Amino acid sequence: MFANFIATFKKDLAAGETWARYAGAVGKAAINGGWASLSAGVSAAVLDSSKFNVTNGLKSEFSLLILTFLSSGALAAYSYVKANPAPAV
Repeated sequence: MFANFIATFKKDLAAGETWARYAGAVGKAAINGGWASLSAGVSAAVLDSSKFNVTNGLKSEFSLLILTFLSSGALAAYSYVKANPAPAV
């Protein structure tokens, strides 16, 4: 009786670890894609130094960083999920 319960518990635990590993990998892909926002911020400062500089305040830089982080991070996470489908339940 208990052997069946323990086997089921171990199976559920392994499935939970698989999902945790998968969610962690998707999160890491999103963060990795979000690093592109730093290069976008530097590039914007080089291309248009009148708008993107420290003396005019950091609102435009932070707006650019946030939008670029979200878009490139979402694209990287989507690419990971497309290449590696979710584990079976």
